Amino acid sequence: GQIVLYIMNKNSHLLIGKKFGKLTMLTDVIADIRPSMALYECDCGITKIIRISDVKLGKSKSCGCGVVTYR
Repeated sequence: GQIVLYIMNKNSHLLIGKKFGKLTMLTDVIADIRPSMALYECDCGITKIIRISDVKLGKSKSCGCGVVTYR
């Protein structure tokens, strides 16, 4: 199957280039799914597609590079 990404024309395009924690929005994308997703770059250099609402609400602040695991 082929995945087609569409640039969204709603207000989320105003967030491109904005920084949220360690994440910077590169582009807003959608693959015929909801909720709205966007491509972010973390300060560590990793790019990741994350739910826009999670980033705006502070639920996602990085790609996971700052997560510490304990044994």
